[in-house]
Amino acid sequence: MTTRRKKPARRPVKRTPARKTMALTVRGRSLPSAVMPTAILPTDPHILGEDAATGALGLVELKFTKAEELVLSEPVPLGDIRIKPTGQAYLSHPSYTRWLNRAFGRGGWSLVPRTRPVINDNLVLVSYLLYVHGKPLAFCYGEQEYHPTNKEQTYGDVIEATIASALRRCAKRLGVGLEMWDKEFLNAWMAQHAIAVLVPDRNGEERVCWRRRVDPPLLHERGASTTIPYAKEIPMSQQQQQTSAAPTERSHVGDTRPITVVGRDGKGRGQLGRLIMIASKAGRTDREVKEWLFDVYGWTSKKQITREHYNDICERLEAPGPLVATREPGSDDQ
Repeated sequence: MTTRRKKPARRPVKRTPARKTMALTVRGRSLPSAVMPTAILPTDPHILGEDAATGALGLVELKFTKAEELVLSEPVPLGDIRIKPTGQAYLSHPSYTRWLNRAFGRGGWSLVPRTRPVINDNLVLVSYLLYVHGKPLAFCYGEQEYHPTNKEQTYGDVIEATIASALRRCAKRLGVGLEMWDKEFLNAWMAQHAIAVLVPDRNGEERVCWRRRVDPPLLHERGASTTIPYAKEIPMSQQQQQTSAAPTERSHVGDTRPITVVGRDGKGRGQLGRLIMIASKAGRTDREVKEWLFDVYGWTSKKQITREHYNDICERLEAPGPLVATREPGSDDQ
């Protein structure tokens, strides 16, 4: 009697999932489907799709070291501030890059694009995530104008410019260079370090342009002045007197009037702006100055500073070392 041998059970066959395809459309024409690896399908949170994927942004807490905190809390170096001809003060891309390199080290941070570039009315937009030590900390959009007819600007240049724009905005999320977003600080810096000049355009008409005082003169510039709206109306001799005059104003003994907020022309920054600039240059925080003014003079606001004490206060703010809270005689009555 012969026994039949049982056939071995078939092993289940592992089927490799079919590679998915994605249709491409260029200039309104459908092209053959492009095969895309499964690893970068739209379900992957790291794909550069039309919608930004922020991942764990806002869910991860990163503790900075004391050394990192000290670097991130540094005030903006006044010498690094630049100004556009239109009068907009800014901090350059290299300045922010060096700042973050000093805080986290080279390779300790990165700016990663999260979407493909989008063009809307000649404006290119790209969203970015700022990673520090491998963790997402800030999200923002970078933008830059793009004009295809401009031979001196390639599309690659525009994308590079969006990185600089996003870096400035992400740095703001970390509290780096916040002075560049403070209108009061910028106005005070403009009053002390910037100058308006008249420059002829292509049609021969003069227009107002800005530059730093330490920068070389612009081509064919004239009429240097700190008074922008009235630069064409002020005679040349008066403009030279205004720019050569010292920005300081001596206070008067017994003058209990509050310090000026705007300049004599009604447009520039007055004594208050100069005081804020002095305190910032000396590395003193706004809270430190306010507490010292209250302890010494009993004032709750910098606008309460009188012209009688103005120069003494500026000299104390400029002096090195901590502010000494010594009550001034008769300050309780101020």
